[in-house]
Amino acid sequence: GCPLGINEDIEQCDIFPIDGDEEDGFIETELWEEVVHFVEAGERPRNYESAEANPLQLRKLFNAEVEKGFCEEFKTQEELRRELKGEPFVVSKVALAVKDGLDSEGNKRYRLLVDGKRSKINELIRVRERVQLPRVSDVVEDWRELTARSGRCPTDGLFGVLDFRDAFKLFPVSSSERPFNICCCDESYMLYNVLQFGFRSSPLLWARGAALFGRLGQLVLSPSGAEGRLSVYVDDPVISVVAEELWRRRQLVCLPILLWSTFNLPFSCRKGQLGGRVRWIGRELELTKEGIKVYVPKQKLRGILQMIDECLETEYVRESLLRGVCGRLCWIAQVSSQLTPFIAPLWRALRMASGKGLRAVKLPSVTMSLRFLDRVLKDCLKASEGDGEAYV
Repeated sequence: GCPLGINEDIEQCDIFPIDGDEEDGFIETELWEEVVHFVEAGERPRNYESAEANPLQLRKLFNAEVEKGFCEEFKTQEELRRELKGEPFVVSKVALAVKDGLDSEGNKRYRLLVDGKRSKINELIRVRERVQLPRVSDVVEDWRELTARSGRCPTDGLFGVLDFRDAFKLFPVSSSERPFNICCCDESYMLYNVLQFGFRSSPLLWARGAALFGRLGQLVLSPSGAEGRLSVYVDDPVISVVAEELWRRRQLVCLPILLWSTFNLPFSCRKGQLGGRVRWIGRELELTKEGIKVYVPKQKLRGILQMIDECLETEYVRESLLRGVCGRLCWIAQVSSQLTPFIAPLWRALRMASGKGLRAVKLPSVTMSLRFLDRVLKDCLKASEGDGEAYV
């Protein structure tokens, strides 16, 4: 199984770039008790209020996890300790988050959120690689190359978008890491056998697998990249193809899907899309005779504007607020690179504040950038391009 980077090191594979020194974040085993809280005999760990206030939903979700083989339930602490052969263990709190849409009975849908940061398990984890994910601009550039090489109109293309179901939980965890892979429900303990999203190393471990699936998928799709390209953003692959006949486009999209099916990778068919306009990682991509259009939801722009307005209301801007603004602006800049030079001063101000141990940034140092970005986003909201709720 996968190491979490606690009892077992995560070996370097040169799939992603190195991030940090080999000794960064290393904590001696003897000091672990000073970092994390090992559950004591008779102690009853608690979850967040969202989970404690919805015991039926929590139980339903954990029962589903048990049925899928992701975890094992132990009714008492003694049973769990026997299973772990007396090893001390840490329990991570869980919260319930509402998912988009309703279930088949018209009720809200929930998902479990595991907090490896609050349990401080993430402080024990050593990760020395930085995951690099594809951007919307990469997909756009792929389309430019596909149409240029084939000499075809963009409307001779097709998008296929899928979603890998239970992504992280498809990979088992090494038995030595199990004492750090535990949650609770009511009086029971849930011992996980698979990766969980809330741990610092999980994105890297899953991304390695996703990179493999993507590269193998590209080989069966189009080894030379002349007829199609494939990008995988965490658990959301997008397949872009160009061919003269519609049947051939559909056939090309099916090739990597058939390969992944042989690996027993589960898909969320409900989220699958096929066509000339699809939604992928929060944006919409549309093929037209003129080229490819990218739609950004105006609601996202309004949210960023509210945060910028909050920044401009005070002499000192909270570091967490400005960092949130920067992250969201970078999301927009993926499809509008002209914004990048005006976001850079914000990041520089954050680095300087962080280097001095400050939790706030003086407004004058970032005022010009914030006011310019505020004006640009407001003009975008007023623009007629788009379809009402999205800006091109």
